[in-house]
Amino acid sequence: MHTNWLDGSETWIEILKRVLQYNFRDLRTCLELAVDQSELEFPDLLGCSLAAARASNYPKLFSAIEKEMGLCTEKTAAMRAVSDAAMQSTWNFYKDTELFSEVDRLDINGGTNLVKYTMYLLSAYLVFGDKRQIDKCIEILKSHVTESQIDSIVRLVAVIKAVSLAQV
Repeated sequence: MHTNWLDGSETWIEILKRVLQYNFRDLRTCLELAVDQSELEFPDLLGCSLAAARASNYPKLFSAIEKEMGLCTEKTAAMRAVSDAAMQSTWNFYKDTELFSEVDRLDINGGTNLVKYTMYLLSAYLVFGDKRQIDKCIEILKSHVTESQIDSIVRLVAVIKAVSLAQV
């Protein structure tokens, strides 16, 4: 059983598994696998989950994850990444150029390091389906994290996106 690392209460993962127990067993199994087999450190798992839940526009899940994170730099960085991904994805429909230069990106990483910020950006871009930006994020991450960590992010986001579409 997963417990909240802040106060020992039930985590967002446990809440979601309970809700998915009867009608969406396949999603529950996928969620368990995505979390249990994840190669990400727990704060990174939370940050990527928060970014994916916010980008998926699933308020119940977002609130549960946000509560579990408490006040921390990673929460701010994940929220900043979702906003930046939304702006860039919208801009890409208008022009096939970068909205922000690489120098600008270093200034807007939400107070965390660029690798973690890129992980959160990847989570949001996966939800938005922006292939070009997904490829850029993966290219940056390949030199800093393992392939299995990238797989963990993609698997986690896929499950969160599926759960948000089911709106359980």
